[in-house]
Amino acid sequence: MIPEPPDFKKNQFEDAPFPFQIKLLNERIRAVKDADWNEHGLTYSQFSILLFLMKNQDHKVTQKDIAEATHVTHPTVIGLLDRLEEKGLVIRKVDEENHRYKNILLTERAKALLDEHYHVTRQSDAEMVEGLTEEERHELTRLLATVYRNLLQMEKDRQAGNFNGNH
Repeated sequence: MIPEPPDFKKNQFEDAPFPFQIKLLNERIRAVKDADWNEHGLTYSQFSILLFLMKNQDHKVTQKDIAEATHVTHPTVIGLLDRLEEKGLVIRKVDEENHRYKNILLTERAKALLDEHYHVTRQSDAEMVEGLTEEERHELTRLLATVYRNLLQMEKDRQAGNFNGNH
């Protein structure tokens, strides 16, 4: 079941500051995606790891690779992998070339689950942009990518001590 969003006055979303709009979108996306995978005992975060592993099964994937790809901390990845391992969906295997690394592999059970239910995530992705033309979807992606690049640059600027907004 998807948690209900708080009651909004008319146009509250439209009138909210842009960062708050993004926060609200993130909360709704996470709620829908969690609901999509809940019946399989997974969270969207866990599914995201499985999907990353599926897309990268042709080469070694470490815990560090997963943390970087999913933009979460290493301790968070370890917790997610612990739960996926308990469910029999991943295995950790010590790298034969470098024993300090653990490679993460999908189990046959995880592959079957992804094969059988991957359409669920594709369907909810399509539903999110329902009512938008193909051109509008591309434009939305382009605009969000621009905002993302701007935020990355802002972060670099802040780290360099440049707070005035000039690159």
